[in-house]
Amino acid sequence: MLKKLLKYDLRAIFKYWWILAVSSIGLSLVGGTCLYALMNFEDTDPNVIIILVAVLGIVATVIGLSAFLIVTEILIFVRFYKNFFTDEGYLTFTLPVKRSQLLNSKLIITAAASLATILVLIVDVIMIFAIGTPDFFNSEFWQAIGWFFGEATKSLGIYAIIYILEILLIAIFIGLSSILLLYICITLASIIVKKAKVIAAIGIYYGAYSAVSFVVQLTYIFGLMFIGGTFSNLPESAMMGAVSLILLVILAFAAALCVALYLLEYYLLDKKLNLA
Repeated sequence: MLKKLLKYDLRAIFKYWWILAVSSIGLSLVGGTCLYALMNFEDTDPNVIIILVAVLGIVATVIGLSAFLIVTEILIFVRFYKNFFTDEGYLTFTLPVKRSQLLNSKLIITAAASLATILVLIVDVIMIFAIGTPDFFNSEFWQAIGWFFGEATKSLGIYAIIYILEILLIAIFIGLSSILLLYICITLASIIVKKAKVIAAIGIYYGAYSAVSFVVQLTYIFGLMFIGGTFSNLPESAMMGAVSLILLVILAFAAALCVALYLLEYYLLDKKLNLA
């Protein structure tokens, strides 16, 4: 049944998402062309109109790509809200599926759509600079990056792979936690208030995000103090292992937070939600 839920959620999101993605690629072509015009106009006899149009084109591209990211997130969470907490929710929760499957489907599709959006935006940026600066892939910038990673790999050895894996997992859990936090805020707004649920969800999210950020900042400050006092006297040979251990602790915290938010959201959907 989870496969069917994924199919319907995927169709609901991507029937609009692909239009946004194609539009962003088109904007990237425009932005790259405008950047090329700016990089290659004649200094001795500049054409003011061409420069103005090129600048406006680049500004429009930046705004459009930002809108692509924002609208995608809006589509995702509007789908979550409508499918669970509007009249459509009465049908959704009468389906012969577990509420955990409903939640898992939304979480998987949200993560997939967010990742796809980020990948498309990366391609868009590469296209802009590849068109705007033809020697983009042969520039000293990429050579410097290659040299840096080469030297880092030589210095760190196997720890380079360990660090990358730990940081990647931390990013995944933090991303999932952000999604779940917004889910929880939407769910709480739907449970607590009868009207203006969207505004209530935004207010709850702002308060929850501020509280979580405050706790994280405190943990970061005290963590740095602890690290400075504990690891300052370690020999250089043990520093790489110490850094890996610190990342592992952060990973455990991020994973625990993600699990806690998931269980809270499931509890709210399973025990507290009342569509009657």
